[in-house]
Amino acid sequence: MDNCLKCDDKEKCLECKSGYKLVNNNKKCILQTDIDNHMYYYNPNLGIYTSCSSLISLCKKCNDDSNCFECTEEGALEENNTCISQELVENHYYYLDSDSKKYISCSIIENCVTCSSKTVCTSCQSGFKVKNNKCEKDNDDDGLSTGAIIGIVFGCVGFLLIVALSVFLLIKYKFKNEDNNLDKEKQENYNINQEENNTPNTKRTIQNV
Repeated sequence: MDNCLKCDDKEKCLECKSGYKLVNNNKKCILQTDIDNHMYYYNPNLGIYTSCSSLISLCKKCNDDSNCFECTEEGALEENNTCISQELVENHYYYLDSDSKKYISCSIIENCVTCSSKTVCTSCQSGFKVKNNKCEKDNDDDGLSTGAIIGIVFGCVGFLLIVALSVFLLIKYKFKNEDNNLDKEKQENYNINQEENNTPNTKRTIQNV
């Protein structure tokens, strides 16, 4: 067992090294200065000590199992007394409140993603853009993109070509029918004339007989 001076078996310690306190039913030796500095939380109901880092992620010192007041070097203290990663701070997703000395999410500014203070947003959610340090709806998104406009133009041109072709074929079909009707009418007139020309000859033939 770590930091145990005397033990009766592998599970229990009888005496810890100098400067350590025997806790958790004689199963753990904790540095007394760590206990004094609130790096461990004592749960009176369970009667055990638990490190703040085990209770709250990236926490170094805590008052209880849900309230941290000092984070590790990898963390930063957030307004709700938990710890966030330094990466979030470095990427400006949080800003440091000068009064509380705690970090606050930039989401406190409506539609904001990154910021430099509680009143200055530096980047916004999709569909919004920074204007006067705030996020306003990006009206450009309401318009059509260049690609969409080109697509609409080509679509309209294609539609007009189809309409023009349909009209052309319809007119051509109409004229063709008219030509056919005219030819038919000429043929009928020709047949009538032939019959009329043949009729007198037939009468003379009958008289001669």
